[in-house]
Amino acid sequence: MGKRLLFIGKDPGFLAKAMIKSLKDRDFEVELSLPDPSFISTFEGNFPPVLLVYMEDDIQGFESTLKYLQGVIAQSNGELSLFIIGSKGELDFVHEIIPPAFIDRMYTRPVDPKDVIDDLNKVSRSGRSLGQRILIVDDDPLVLRTIKGWLSDRYTVFMATSGTDAMEFLKKNSVDLILLDYEMPETSGLETFGMIKKMPALSKIPVIFLTSKDDKETVKKVLDAHPEKYILKTMPQAKIVKSIESFFLGDSQ
Repeated sequence: MGKRLLFIGKDPGFLAKAMIKSLKDRDFEVELSLPDPSFISTFEGNFPPVLLVYMEDDIQGFESTLKYLQGVIAQSNGELSLFIIGSKGELDFVHEIIPPAFIDRMYTRPVDPKDVIDDLNKVSRSGRSLGQRILIVDDDPLVLRTIKGWLSDRYTVFMATSGTDAMEFLKKNSVDLILLDYEMPETSGLETFGMIKKMPALSKIPVIFLTSKDDKETVKKVLDAHPEKYILKTMPQAKIVKSIESFFLGDSQ
C-alpha cells in the first residue's frame, strides 16, 4: 500500500496542523477534505488507502460523515483503513455510529504524531490485501484491543463488540478466521456461531472460540459446538499468537 491518506477534518487548529506537518515530513501524501459526505465523495473510485478523521469540538457536525464513512469502509471489503483521532467523548460518540470492526485505530486527543505514524507505517508495510484476515468478536473492549495489538503486525485484524455487529460486518466483508468469545451478553458466542454456520456464504469460515474458563463443563460445551479449536484468554501472549500461527500453517498444508 502507498503512503497516501485522506485527512478529514475542519479548518485545522494548531494540533491538527502539527499532525499534518508530521505526516508530510514522513513522506505521506496528505489530501484534505472537510467532514462532509459531499466533499469526501469526490474521492470515490480513488480513495487513498487510509482515511484519517480528526475530530475537534463539533461532535454533531461529524455524524453524517461517520455514517457515510461506515458505508465506504464496508463496501471496500477491507481494502481501506479508518483511523480516528478525538477526545474521549468524541470517540464514545464514534462508537455509537461505527462498530469497532470497521475502525483500525482510535487515538485520544492530544496524541503524539509519532504513535499515529508508526501505526500508519505498519499498515503501509503489510498492505491491506496481504496476510490473513481475522475478525475478533468480544464484548470486552480491552480484550479486543489487546489481542488486535498482538496480531496486527502479521494479520489484517477487525473487531466487533457483539454477535450482532459481527454478523453485520460479515455480510459485507470476507475474513479467513473468526476469533469468537464464547460468553457474551445478549447474543452469546454459541448463538453467534450457530448463525454463522447457518448462512451458506459464511458457513465455511473457520471459528476459534475464546474463553476465560478452563473447567471441564465449559470446555465440554465449547467442544460440543465443534469449532476449529478453542483458546484460553488466560494464556500468555506468545502462546495465543503461536496458536493462531499454527492454525494457519496447518490450514495451508
